Amino acid sequence: MLSRKERVALFMSLFKGREDVFARRWQKWEGGISGYSPVYKDSDKESYEELTIAWIEKHLIGTVTLGVYPLLPDNTSNFIAADFDGDGWENSARVFRDACKKYKLEIAIERSRSGKGAHVWVFFEKPYPAYKSRRIMLAILEKAGLFNPLEKKRQL
Repeated sequence: MLSRKERVALFMSLFKGREDVFARRWQKWEGGISGYSPVYKDSDKESYEELTIAWIEKHLIGTVTLGVYPLLPDNTSNFIAADFDGDGWENSARVFRDACKKYKLEIAIERSRSGKGAHVWVFFEKPYPAYKSRRIMLAILEKAGLFNPLEKKRQL
């Protein structure tokens, strides 16, 4: 079992994004409207709160839900994700996983909060140009029959 410090270090090594800003999940009504917004230092919303180990610990123990901004100032990122929701999400995630295996692309799959979908994560060893990672993901989705660039929606 990893120590708390090791869990935080592992999380930070995978979900490396901007450290000068992060988002926090909000929910308007119980089970109703929700989303993510940047966390500010001040009520005038002039400066962002920095992502700290303390915030990450709160996220990992479940007292807050945070979001990371993956696009770095130089237009690179350390990871990319595909989101599978709706009818057939399990099959689509499976087909995508198999397509990634064909290209020797290692992935991590996470069940969505709702339980009715999944996120598929691809992590890079170092920052990678975002436009290239997006092209690669879209090409794999298209080859797997899950995306038609002319229709801009998932194929089931």
